[in-house]
Amino acid sequence: TILLCFAFCNRISLSAFEAVHVEKKEELISVEPLQLAKDVESKDECAGMDGLMRSIVDHAEALPSSGKRKKGSELTLRYVALLEAQNKCVYHWKNAGVLSALGQAYATLGNISKARDALSAANALDALSWASVFSQWLTSIGQYDEAWAVLQKVSSERNRMTLEQDLRYIVVYTELCFYQPKGINVNPESLIQDLLSTLNKKDQTTGQEILSELTVTLRIRAHFLLGKLFERIENFDESLDHFILGNEIQLARLSPISLYSSDVKALLCLRDALHSGMPLEAIPSPIPQLITAKPQPIFIIGAPRSGSTLIERILGAHSKVAVLGETSFVSEDLVTPLLKNIISINETMSSKECRHKIDESLTQIGSWDYSVDALVSAYLRSIENAVDTQGIRYVVDKQLFNFLSVALLSRLFPNAFFLIVTRDRLDVAASIYFTDLTDLPFSYDPEFIHRFFHLYDETMATWQKLNIKNVYEIKYERLVENPDELRSLFATLNLDFESAVLDFYKQDFSTRLKTASMHDVRKPIYPSRVNFSRPYLATQRGLLLLEKFTPGSSQIVINA
Repeated sequence: TILLCFAFCNRISLSAFEAVHVEKKEELISVEPLQLAKDVESKDECAGMDGLMRSIVDHAEALPSSGKRKKGSELTLRYVALLEAQNKCVYHWKNAGVLSALGQAYATLGNISKARDALSAANALDALSWASVFSQWLTSIGQYDEAWAVLQKVSSERNRMTLEQDLRYIVVYTELCFYQPKGINVNPESLIQDLLSTLNKKDQTTGQEILSELTVTLRIRAHFLLGKLFERIENFDESLDHFILGNEIQLARLSPISLYSSDVKALLCLRDALHSGMPLEAIPSPIPQLITAKPQPIFIIGAPRSGSTLIERILGAHSKVAVLGETSFVSEDLVTPLLKNIISINETMSSKECRHKIDESLTQIGSWDYSVDALVSAYLRSIENAVDTQGIRYVVDKQLFNFLSVALLSRLFPNAFFLIVTRDRLDVAASIYFTDLTDLPFSYDPEFIHRFFHLYDETMATWQKLNIKNVYEIKYERLVENPDELRSLFATLNLDFESAVLDFYKQDFSTRLKTASMHDVRKPIYPSRVNFSRPYLATQRGLLLLEKFTPGSSQIVINA
């Protein structure tokens, strides 16, 4: 995938029962469910199975590749089906843990109805353990009132919860208070106090902190929440302390970080070839029927936390536009097959070897032409399978790391539009670091955030020199301060301006948004986050930290 892939599979805590079957977290994805199901012969063994299944779901959620995440959840469903068929665990013993894992798997696969059924059933069986999980999921799909009601039913029983259950409860409760668009009338200082006191609780038997994999994950979420809460009361020193602590705990859990997956290296090889003189026109375009096929793609490009989800939701509120979300279609249908299978670029090649391979493949008459037609057709089929295209003129593909493929995509889709979303660089960098972006391991390290910006700026500067057409720049600050800027965008797309686009936050969010901005886009446009990072510069530590992100850098974008 062109997403800046990072291998960061970590070891997890498994029960003795689970350890018989699997030693490493990454192996969960390939466990044979039939064999596991045969091993479950008693209620005691069934009790151990929910941990394994939750581990499968947790692993699938942690993977940056949507394809692998889907595979992990499909495995979970196959496994549960076998247990159900044998009248074990799910129905016979009504195991709440298995039901919760089943619900989370359905949620990952986008089956909202079945996810609700399973998570609700788990909550009904054991609310102390699973009310927070159910509420968190309801929050993620925008059902804030129901999420609040689920938590309220167990709020008076916190004294009966384990430390882990209580920590999950207060984290989910605080997230709901913080992100609820209507706002819940809870004093930020009381939320801070409750979070801090819960974090400091010890096991009554051992006097030690609970440090399971789940608890560490919850602690990280708690520190990011504390950072946001202290920022809200304008205590920027304390805010920074918790943001740094959350990032450092997460960073210590990750494998060595790299910005350069094999796909990224292959794309950079093509970029460098174009930069050093290879004409853009050397990349063939598909046949005319494919060039004019409807709907046409709109590729949203930009750094993480730049406002791209806001743009996506605004476009998706138009009657002639459909939204794909952050898919892997470009990488799976186009980039990987072309660069690796057809041109045979690999990550071990030097720049010179890579350029030679590209030149060699271009001299083979017709080799790219035929392949390009097939690849574009595959991408268009993926679109048709993903969304209803009846009456639709544009479909929005918001995979931010498509910035590495702009030149290639401009040739494969000559009529496509590229919306380049830009935002104040310091605000973007701070927002990346102040957000728990589990899909982006580089976001936890200021040095790697700076390296990412260097890669982004260098790549966008190359595309700028190629004079790629149908490029439109959207400045986040101008948009949130004057939403009428949207009229120019829709005019460029040759679409009538519809008032519904300003009411984008009223759209049906029955499907779960997978981005860190999922709560922000359920509110009207607001300008309060413009220059939000500036108060941190007034603190010495804040100044030192934020200068690590963008030393001497400037925002480089393609000219519209």
